[in-house]
Amino acid sequence: MKSMKPSPIEVNVQAIVDLSPHMRRITLKGQKLALLDPSCVGGYVKLFFDGDSQDKPSLRTYTIRSFNHESCSIDVDFVLHGGGLASSWAKKVSIGDVINVAGPGPRKMVNHQAEWFFLIGDLSALPALAINLEAMKRSAVGYALIIVNDIRDCQTLDVPPGIAVEWIVSDVSSEAEAETVLSIVQSKPWLTGLPSVWVAGEYEIVKQLRRYFKIDNAVPKENSYYSSYWKQGLTDTDHKIIKRQLFATD
Repeated sequence: MKSMKPSPIEVNVQAIVDLSPHMRRITLKGQKLALLDPSCVGGYVKLFFDGDSQDKPSLRTYTIRSFNHESCSIDVDFVLHGGGLASSWAKKVSIGDVINVAGPGPRKMVNHQAEWFFLIGDLSALPALAINLEAMKRSAVGYALIIVNDIRDCQTLDVPPGIAVEWIVSDVSSEAEAETVLSIVQSKPWLTGLPSVWVAGEYEIVKQLRRYFKIDNAVPKENSYYSSYWKQGLTDTDHKIIKRQLFATD
């Protein structure tokens, strides 16, 4: 896919749609977005926010949920949570507001040659997880588990009939939530053949499930994707440090 790197470009907020109480879709429009390839959907962009330093912006990574070449626009879905930098911006943003973006980065997709699939993610990972489901063959089989804090955040997804989707509604702490999710994953019958595993979201959940799939079930690297997007109680900077430590052996 073509990239907007190395320089960020300026885009405008074209539309704002609330998908659920805690997820807002923001459409960003800019003429240079026409340079993107349709395959950018599912890739990521870096958004530039005013941070603690006056000299250096703070970057946050978000999935390209959809791309419209004709209107030179992309859709980005934001989780509306506490006082995070990106979430705070998304809560108060207005039509016409300007922000800088850079990218796109590569898509993180399941291995479509696998015999079955296991996808797990929380609300922060839902845009990327949904894109994976939409890209699957209609004959695909497996599981998709999605963790949300509010039942109203469940969405209608385009899913192959053979993928069993389960919404896990939980408002417990991340460590307890990770144990709950692990138990649910372990309860699912292990299907025949080699799976492709895709796990993203809160650090503790990713850590537990990575151990289960990689160590306990020996799912090979080429059939696995694990990504920690955030960690309960940590800043973005501190989270990046422990994330690097977790994946240092990969």
